[in-house]
Amino acid sequence: MVHAERNRPVKRNWPTLSLTIWLAKTGEAYGMLIKEWRLFQRAVFVIDRYDRMVSAEYVADQMREPDYSAAMQAICQAFAS
Repeated sequence: MVHAERNRPVKRNWPTLSLTIWLAKTGEAYGMLIKEWRLFQRAVFVIDRYDRMVSAEYVADQMREPDYSAAMQAICQAFAS
């Protein structure tokens, strides 16, 4: 029984690995990746219907929340027209 378990093929979790790589590349591209901690900086991005970034807020202190009311205001302005 132990021999059979040892020779069993290892199941790879490729979708999770590729998602992790994509997230790291995206976080680096948007300036959110904190390499020393392997974490993302808190941020809020508002992208309009034409795929343009109309608002971006990076939170300097990881213990604070972003200004959600400003993000909602940017969303309303972006989709009002």
